[in-house]
Amino acid sequence: MRSLKSIGQKSFGVLSSLAIAAGASAQDAVQWRVEDGGNGHWYRDDRLPQMLTFEARQANAATRGAHLATITSAAEHQFVLNVAFPTGQIQPNDEWPALGASHLANVKYWSWVTNEPFEYNPFALAPEFWRDQWLMMWGNGLTAQLVWTGNSNPTVGFRAIIEWSADCNSDGIVDYGQIRAGELEDANGNNIPDCCEQGVDCFAIDLELGLEAHFEFEGTTDDSSIFGRDALANLISFTPDLVGNSNSAARFDGVQSYMVVEEIPIPTNNAFSWAVWVRCDSLTSPNGVGIPILERIETIGNNLMSPTLFVRPNGGVGFGSYSFATGGSTIETSSNSVRLSEWVHIVGTSTLSGVRRVFVNGILVGEGTSPNYGQPLPRLLVGRDRIDSVPRFRGAMDDLRVYSRALSTQEVQALFALPEQNCSSDIDQSGTVNAVDLAAILTVWGTDGGKYP
Repeated sequence: MRSLKSIGQKSFGVLSSLAIAAGASAQDAVQWRVEDGGNGHWYRDDRLPQMLTFEARQANAATRGAHLATITSAAEHQFVLNVAFPTGQIQPNDEWPALGASHLANVKYWSWVTNEPFEYNPFALAPEFWRDQWLMMWGNGLTAQLVWTGNSNPTVGFRAIIEWSADCNSDGIVDYGQIRAGELEDANGNNIPDCCEQGVDCFAIDLELGLEAHFEFEGTTDDSSIFGRDALANLISFTPDLVGNSNSAARFDGVQSYMVVEEIPIPTNNAFSWAVWVRCDSLTSPNGVGIPILERIETIGNNLMSPTLFVRPNGGVGFGSYSFATGGSTIETSSNSVRLSEWVHIVGTSTLSGVRRVFVNGILVGEGTSPNYGQPLPRLLVGRDRIDSVPRFRGAMDDLRVYSRALSTQEVQALFALPEQNCSSDIDQSGTVNAVDLAAILTVWGTDGGKYP
């Protein structure tokens, strides 16, 4: 299908196998990237356990926000061939995949399911006025599958190439890719952004939506969300926050301090987010064990734990989960993502499809996939592991938020840039007001009488 952007199509020969290696299986969708001369759409070799008619096949694709693939150029033809036949040839006993073009006997012309002009026709498909036809892909080309008019038997078969091209928010980017990346929410999993289905602005920032608990630590460990899920605190004290407001961040002593939060709903799917400002005053941990920030637990003791967010002794961030069904998976960021005694904003997000992302100071620094949420555990543990032998967190936390959805990149950046978290006296934008900032201010004052806002 043509791109939704105004870009030129360029022809190229056999596509590099590397370009489709990540998505040429019958299970994964692959993008024809704009930077590779494509249209930004996503394609999948889609196989179902039952045979369907052409109309049923198209309807099935539509329920997933897609359509049977359309081919409008030689370049797109070559790309879709590589999706359908990644080895360059049809496999033994394999089927022809259906495409999104049909010729009905009572219509007498070929048409794409998207109503695009049927201009690309390399094999000069001729009308057969007395039969219904639809387009199939075979070997290294296209062919028409002829079916008797009125034939009620399933004819398309188990296999088709489907395409995602919709851009409901008109931002020039295919919705499906933004959902996969966690930039647009899709709670019902139909590959149509929730914002489009609800008729709201997809770019609106709503940091209250899905907020299950919010700890601002203004001298208390009370939950300021509408749910009032106040924490049970053990030897928590209070310290200045990152902009210097007194008693506005929770201090953990690394020995006895921790918090437990009850009654935060356990997601019935993978969608959740954790966001928190952290200042680590120690990164010491024996044997490289992570220093816990947040954990879902059964109860304190040698019991179940998952998911979890922690910091490694080298300053890397880990965001992982474990379940009996699928085992464990952890995203590990590079070292020095967190630096000793510096405030840093850490966000872990998980989409419905299990795409896990870690952001540090509004920047995506780690990404991976976890097949499910983790363990369905009732408590959120803050600042320690459920086992006493694991080192506890020593430092400070502020603005801890728990969401029942995946925050978008824009929302993560909005959290990082909240006015209360950005101080005009932090001249070098280090996250800490210190002597460096004071020297910068005094330099201006001492030269031209200017001042910082």
